[in-house]
Parts: sequence; C-alpha cells; structure tokens
Amino acid sequence: MTYSATARQHYSAIASNGRVEGASAHGLVMIMFDELCDALAQIGHAIAAKQAEQKSRTAAKATAILHALRMTLDHKRGGQIAADLDAIYDYATREVALSATSDDADRLQRTSTLVAEIASAWREIGR
Repeated sequence: MTYSATARQHYSAIASNGRVEGASAHGLVMIMFDELCDALAQIGHAIAAKQAEQKSRTAAKATAILHALRMTLDHKRGGQIAADLDAIYDYATREVALSATSDDADRLQRTSTLVAEIASAWREIGR
C-alpha cells in the first residue's frame, strides 16, 4: 500500500468530505492538520461553555486524527524526523485527553500551539 493510500485510508476513518478524493499524500496530511486544529479549537470552546458532551466528542475526533497522523508516518524513509513526529503526536494525544478530562484550557492551548507550528511547517513544505 502506498503512503497516499495509507493516508487516505486512515483519514477516511475520521471524516468523509470531498476534499479527500484526489488529494496528494501531502494534501491529505494537510487536511488532517486543518481538521485537527479545528477540533482543538472546538474543544477549547466546549471547555469554556461547559459543554461536556461536545468536548468529549471533539476530543475523540482530535485523538482519532492524531492516531491517523501517527499511522501515516514512514519510519523507514523518515528516520529521526518520523520518530520525533511520532513522539509529538503521542504527547499531543495524551495532552488532549488530559485537557478534556480536567477542563484545562491552558494545557489545551499549549497543545494547539504545538500542533499549529507543525501544521505551518507542513504547509511550507508543500510550497
């Protein structure tokens, strides 16, 4: 299975919008980052509004996206960068869970900032 097919398969498990079809491997990862950043913002809004169900649902979505990002890493070709990203995605997954269960908006903001920095770097790679 190619990297693009793997990314498409993992992403299709968490969303089913038209942006996925025909997207390159890089584009699929960018879509996942866009969706992840949006989910993290939604968790923050749910924490502020004390909407437990929305917070839980969106935290599950963010966790699924982070898992999909981890599954698309090519450790053979990516070497240390893939290993570092794997560790960051693992860390972010734990932080999302802790933020959501403890209503810790500051922790969530730090995680969102980290993810946004990686997303920005990924966007630049595509240019």
